[in-house]
Amino acid sequence: MFKRILKLLISKKIRNDLRVWLQTIKDKRILNKQISYKYHWFKKEFITQNFKYELVLSKRDRRSCRVIEKKQQPKIDLIYEKFQNQNYDFFIDLGTNYGEFSIPMSSIVNKVISIEPHPEVYRTFLETKKKFKNIDSFQNGFFDRITKIDLFKDNVKSGGSFVEGAKEDLDGFRKISVLKYLQGYTSDLNNKYRDIIEIETINFEFLNKIYNFSNKKIIVKIDVEGFDLQFMSYLTNCFLDLDLAPKFFIMAEIGSNYKSKKSINKLSEFINFCLKKNLNIFDLKNKTIRNNEKNLDKIYNIEDYISSENFFESGELIVSN
Repeated sequence: MFKRILKLLISKKIRNDLRVWLQTIKDKRILNKQISYKYHWFKKEFITQNFKYELVLSKRDRRSCRVIEKKQQPKIDLIYEKFQNQNYDFFIDLGTNYGEFSIPMSSIVNKVISIEPHPEVYRTFLETKKKFKNIDSFQNGFFDRITKIDLFKDNVKSGGSFVEGAKEDLDGFRKISVLKYLQGYTSDLNNKYRDIIEIETINFEFLNKIYNFSNKKIIVKIDVEGFDLQFMSYLTNCFLDLDLAPKFFIMAEIGSNYKSKKSINKLSEFINFCLKKNLNIFDLKNKTIRNNEKNLDKIYNIEDYISSENFFESGELIVSN
């Protein structure tokens, strides 16, 4: 009852601003408690099943708090349990960040391929992976061709870094900052925590020349802020086009960022393509897995999927053969 009254009295914008402000205070307190061992880096111990490991995190990055809070742990556990005794050849981690997935998966696959373009986060991952001899890492963006692209780099929330529309988005933030200044706000006036950097990309052909994916067993995790579906579709087609198609399992973050009609059309096109190719498509909602319900919901047709009541909840789309 009290929450309902607050919703009536306080606007949604004010509630969101308050939530962000409180979360920022909480994050700063969490990070201040960490003991740095090198510059602003600190180590944190984790465990997946019986596998213990340490990740190197940064006190300057609020994304470190999400790692400490183990937000991704249910998904890590799900993949680990599913594949730990199946002797897979590769785990490809697109959007490695601090290595939450890459490090535990290195204990159950022959080779991990980690791709992370954010320079500061990549440096910490290099420190983390020193003890793991079967991890190859690339400080690149992943794309459908070799080129150079812009990365919108958020220096205090690395999980918010992305490439799509980077320059336009930064210009938008600058305009918002000017308006806030005129309204009396002075924080983040110069967008000092945001930057645009140029990064080089690698693609499937580049990786295939090195590792030869034909007839291999491959797990892929995609978390690339906006390009998830595009890369999922791209990799699916690449795997199917090989002379000897690998056995693959691709998991990509799909959810609230696919509300537009254009995005839904692309999603429908991809799912229909997979169904025609007799591939297995599954839906996994974050809310479901956090309740320790780890069963994958199989998708039999696009209509049931996009018309479901919880379609726009954040979650994972999975395709496998």
